[in-house]
Amino acid sequence: MKRWIWLLLLTGCDAAYDGQDALLEPFEVQGPDTADPAKVEEVDAGSKACDLCFDGYTCFEGQCVPDDGLLFDPATKLVWQNRDLPAPRTWDQAWSYCPRNEFDGPGDTWRLPTADELRSFVRDCQNTGPQGACQVSESCSWYDCGSDCDGCEWTGDCYWMNGAQGECGWYWTLTEVEDAPHKAAWQIGFMKADLSVRSATSKGYVRCVADWR
Repeated sequence: MKRWIWLLLLTGCDAAYDGQDALLEPFEVQGPDTADPAKVEEVDAGSKACDLCFDGYTCFEGQCVPDDGLLFDPATKLVWQNRDLPAPRTWDQAWSYCPRNEFDGPGDTWRLPTADELRSFVRDCQNTGPQGACQVSESCSWYDCGSDCDGCEWTGDCYWMNGAQGECGWYWTLTEVEDAPHKAAWQIGFMKADLSVRSATSKGYVRCVADWR
């Protein structure tokens, strides 16, 4: 139910009142019957829609969208798989897993994340976060690029986005190590948010990613 409230602004005290009533512009007050996901979804970003999201909804670009087992990162506009994560697998198995799966939600072209993308999933560890000293990326994937990628101390919590589910272990990136003597790729361990080179035949966890569509 919509109620319109008009506020009467009185300037000064009674002795200084000049008889001119100032009417403010009306504003809409949201009643209890409007607080459902369908209507909350339309709330403008400037009105802190994130604070109004119901369970099962995630705030993305100021709107509440159904999470459907996905995580949305407004900073990167990436959509992350957040449930039914597969058992650890080799790099080749991880590489082929994501494109073959169709996850419900607004993701397009599911893939194994690059080192840059998976580093954007790191939280509360400045050294290996997106702007940290760690140099590992698609453009710097040699062994020496990982010299400043030790991460942070283990605190008992995973160094990743709020709401993320899954094992707090080592996750594959798509980024291969260019100067490895054998096929190898970079992994991120979310217990310490550190990066490490792993043989492609070893196993690691997988979290698929897609661009917002």
